Amino acid sequence: MGGLTVADLTAEAIGQAEARLHQQTAAVERLRADLQRLQAELTAAEAERTRLTAALRWRRLMAEVEADANVAGITAALTAAVAEFRRSLQPPSGYDEISEGIPYIDTDDCGDFSPLDLCIEDCLERVSQLVENNRAEPASQKRSSSSSHSQDNFNKKLSEKKKNGNNDNDDDDDDDDDDDDVCRRRAMLMLLVLTVHLGNLDDQLENVVLEEGEVTREADELRDNVADVWNQMLYTDSGLTEAEKEEWKSVVQTFLGAPYDSSAS
Repeated sequence: MGGLTVADLTAEAIGQAEARLHQQTAAVERLRADLQRLQAELTAAEAERTRLTAALRWRRLMAEVEADANVAGITAALTAAVAEFRRSLQPPSGYDEISEGIPYIDTDDCGDFSPLDLCIEDCLERVSQLVENNRAEPASQKRSSSSSHSQDNFNKKLSEKKKNGNNDNDDDDDDDDDDDDVCRRRAMLMLLVLTVHLGNLDDQLENVVLEEGEVTREADELRDNVADVWNQMLYTDSGLTEAEKEEWKSVVQTFLGAPYDSSAS
């Protein structure tokens, strides 16, 4: 019956079949547990690889920033602007509230954000001009070649300048001497540095006593202005190549997030 013999149908034979099934079921459960453990290890290993990849990428970007005084100079400019803002929180020497008829904290001069506004506006204008004045040709905008060429060219130019004893502090003159792709990369690195410092602005202005929420509102407005430039660069005919746009979209998504990453909204 069904290929079974009489011996196969005895209680002993059925018991042996049940034992084999039990053993196999146990083996399957062990393998399933091993698979789950290995899957967890694989997931953790992949996450660590992703973290290390991002960390290395960020380190390389910051090395580019550090190597070019035009880009690194943004840090000094913003630091000076924040310091000037902080100085505006204190009344100038000789300010007499009685003779002036108004407490200094109630004046427009107290907590003056204009140094920060002007600094960031100047940086954004420089970024836009660098890209606009060094636009990629339409043919190159459509090329699918990797944007790593821009990074390699950028690093090569910096190395040549160091060998020749060139001083990177000759800001605008450097741009005139560089290739278009080098200038575009410099612009995007400047925008990146500016964005990173804006992310730290709340910490830098911690404990500043002004009208409730004013610091946050001002900082948010500055970030929105920078986010607008990111969107202009990455999602319009800004002058970047398609490969450059893809590279910097990835940078924004990986390291910056909202409000600079419009794809996250």
